[in-house]
Amino acid sequence: MELHLHADLDTAYLQRIYGDDKEIIVLLFKAFLSDSVEKWKLLKPVIENNDFAEAASIIHTIKPSFLMAGISALKPAVMDLEVMIKAKNKPESILVAHAALDVEIKRFEQILIGEIIRLENS
Repeated sequence: MELHLHADLDTAYLQRIYGDDKEIIVLLFKAFLSDSVEKWKLLKPVIENNDFAEAASIIHTIKPSFLMAGISALKPAVMDLEVMIKAKNKPESILVAHAALDVEIKRFEQILIGEIIRLENS
């Protein structure tokens, strides 16, 4: 049985690593939403407070979870944001990059919620 997921998810990666085990994939999607997305929400105020060390820690911690959840399309932007934070770029430019990425993370959040519901009911 081939697993069919939303076209914007890296289905090839997910299938290669997790096979057709939809229960594991659902657990990973839920973990991404409850852990990584919640940590992501902490990032903006930390950047606004110019706490680059904490911001770097947050982004570094969540960076691998994008690939693990099949959201490899955002990995380059996450890596770029991490580089900007570690380089202590102007907070305004970091916040612009953060805002653009935030739009995409919110979009993927909705995709994952939809996939969780679909997979749990199939």
